[in-house]
Amino acid sequence: MAADIDSRYPGMEVWSFSGLYNARTNALTEPDTAKRPWPQLGLWWDGDLTAELLNDGKIEKWGPLHPTSTGSVPRLVSTWNYGAVDASQGINPLFVGDIVGDWREEAMYTDSAYDELIIFTTNQPTTTRLYTLAPNPAYRNAMTFKGYMQSHQVDYFLGSGMSTPPRPHITYAP
Repeated sequence: MAADIDSRYPGMEVWSFSGLYNARTNALTEPDTAKRPWPQLGLWWDGDLTAELLNDGKIEKWGPLHPTSTGSVPRLVSTWNYGAVDASQGINPLFVGDIVGDWREEAMYTDSAYDELIIFTTNQPTTTRLYTLAPNPAYRNAMTFKGYMQSHQVDYFLGSGMSTPPRPHITYAP
């Protein structure tokens, strides 16, 4: 898994069951390798430029100043509290991506009867102004991944300390 979840270090972090590392230096950011997030999905959710974590129907926020073991990462949302079927029931999100258009991502689930679409979107304001992610070619391509769900990435660095990304070159075809 790769995402910027620790603003103390430039760039992204990468993690697996062997620990949490700074991607640029390959140095452990947390010496206790048991203290790392679960490596499943990242998403931009709460309005700051570090990514949040999505796994087993939980949206979580890694706390680099107070690292915890995988099962104790601070939780922002438990999707099953709102009727969503989650991975513990064999269901991953149907889709994760920026569909509202403010650059933060939504997560879509179904209910247990499979007759409702449940969309989770943030209710947290942000002062960060970026164009919607869908026009970005790398992001748009990633939104079409099927089978093995992966976190979406853009073709520029989206994270703490980023510079303003270029505007997408979008034109209408005649």
